[in-house]
Amino acid sequence: MRRLFVSAVVVALGLGAGVRAQNARPAPPAPATAKPAAPAPAVAAANPKDWPTVGNDPGGMKFSPLTQITPQNVTQLAKAWTYDTGAPAAGYTVTPIVINNVMYLPVQGSIIVALQADSGRELWKYDLKNVPGIPPNPSAGGRGISYWSGTGRVAPRIVVSTTNGFLVQLDAKSGTLVPGPTGAVDMGKGIMEKFPGQGYSTNMPPALYKNLAIIAARTGEQGRYGLPGDPRAFDLLTGKEVWRFHVVPQPTDENFGTWGLNGWQDRR
Repeated sequence: MRRLFVSAVVVALGLGAGVRAQNARPAPPAPATAKPAAPAPAVAAANPKDWPTVGNDPGGMKFSPLTQITPQNVTQLAKAWTYDTGAPAAGYTVTPIVINNVMYLPVQGSIIVALQADSGRELWKYDLKNVPGIPPNPSAGGRGISYWSGTGRVAPRIVVSTTNGFLVQLDAKSGTLVPGPTGAVDMGKGIMEKFPGQGYSTNMPPALYKNLAIIAARTGEQGRYGLPGDPRAFDLLTGKEVWRFHVVPQPTDENFGTWGLNGWQDRR
């Protein structure tokens, strides 16, 4: 079987509006002594029909508030559409993300696609192998990708951390690589020079906070000296590292010495 079946996701995401409308109740009138309503927040509440991160909410709870699909009617679900990824059904099954009726997901490792969520129509496709200067065989890994809503002046982006250590940003509407140094950031620069023959590797969708992408490396079992698993934050607007937390404290850090006086030199 060579098809990725996403109909259940599409049906679950696409049938909630009617139920919410049926369940809606008009708000009771405010008492005469009530204070004026507070101004609306600058950022609107998330659309409950979206699935904006692999775990849906920032805490990764994987919970949907939609109520139209129930234990009583789940057997009535029918296939809405299929999309042929062109790859064998093997290995990881990545959870897509859905924003404003567009589904984003990696296929065949290096290819990122955007699909119309209610029809399966392909909107764009980008192969990470086309990123200038990226090492061979880049992949989004088995955990998924992230969506950044951008700012007032910056359009939304798809953010990918590749298994060979690059932070890649694609325009969410067109699927093109973001121009300039922020489009592809080599996360191993300044770290991996100490470990010849090894590469900086990740296998996680970036955690996003405001304009920061927070990523930790995937550590291995290569012996005493190896890749540090420090969580790091990169500015999506500049591509620069903003902060880094040393999981093995260095001489200037609090609790230095808990891994031995020279432990920090093994993974830095």
